[in-house]
Amino acid sequence: MYFKQLQVVQFKNHQQTYLPISKPIVCFTGLNGVGKTNLLDAIYYLCITKSYFNSNDNFNIKNDFDFFRIHGKLENHDGNLIEITCKQPLNGKKEFLINKNSYEKISDHIGKFPAVMITPFDNELILEGGELRRKFLDNLISQTNPKYLETLIQYNKILLQRNTLLKQFAKQQKQNIPLLNTYSEQLISIAPLIYNTRKESIPIIEKYSKKVYQNISNESEHISVEYESELNSNQYSDLLHQNLQKDLITQRTNSGIHKDDLVFSMNNQSIKKYGSQGQQKSFIISLKMAQFYFIKLKLNTQPFLLIDDFFDRLDEERANTLMKILPTDTQVFITDTDKNRIATSLKKTNKDFEIFELENGKVLTIYS
Repeated sequence: MYFKQLQVVQFKNHQQTYLPISKPIVCFTGLNGVGKTNLLDAIYYLCITKSYFNSNDNFNIKNDFDFFRIHGKLENHDGNLIEITCKQPLNGKKEFLINKNSYEKISDHIGKFPAVMITPFDNELILEGGELRRKFLDNLISQTNPKYLETLIQYNKILLQRNTLLKQFAKQQKQNIPLLNTYSEQLISIAPLIYNTRKESIPIIEKYSKKVYQNISNESEHISVEYESELNSNQYSDLLHQNLQKDLITQRTNSGIHKDDLVFSMNNQSIKKYGSQGQQKSFIISLKMAQFYFIKLKLNTQPFLLIDDFFDRLDEERANTLMKILPTDTQVFITDTDKNRIATSLKKTNKDFEIFELENGKVLTIYS
């Protein structure tokens, strides 16, 4: 599957941008702030139905406009053209179209055009709390497993209802424990599918992460990815029973798969505490490439690979190694501030590429 055209209208800082695409590796270059990353995000939108950076769709509409539109034309392996369109009116309902037909549920689009994004902000996966790592894991699995996505949406909906009820108890100073137990039982019934799917996925993610990291670091460090969950050693029903009084006091559900986390280590030590910036960047790239290979394994198709600020926090040796291991049978989109640097690096690989330079609101083809 390859993008052949991309049209972006009133999306972030792009008023109207059109790109005819012809190569498997596509680079966007230019100074900071010209909209390189926003083009990657537009592609991500068409694949995943939402922005990689902003959860509020309204924030992605260009200032002083009342909608954005992203349109992509893709070619599949049979040579057939597929059109994807995302429309977002200000404060309105988002619409997704495939070949001009809308989805009954936008979530049905997830997994049809898988994509993996790598950005400098991904370092927060190491530095910040478990919520980001859960989102990473859920995004990875959801693109390959519709049942998982459906169950996860259902779980989060019930969890919200349970937490809302707990808040009502405190506000009204009146408790309806049988109703609370109804929500608890619903969580207990669907949590195992999410837990087991996550647990089964971790060895695959770790395997690919180690392989990529060893290539980037010349096997000088060894990494691990572990799944941390209360359900590893407890029944969910027992946890909810044991934490009932705590839930009533704090007005939220304190135990469950929504508290799961991933533990990242390097040479048996916390990579957050002991990893250098270069090592952390290499780890994140390895983790994201593991996501790429996981999706490829599960769907037997190649995800799009989107890499923002390619050389960020990588020394020349690691950057060149990463360039060499880029997949050759998928479409890769890259941004960099230096067109000569990225062109020189790509020429060494003998891979087919094109570069679009962004300047003063215009897109120019530099190499093709």
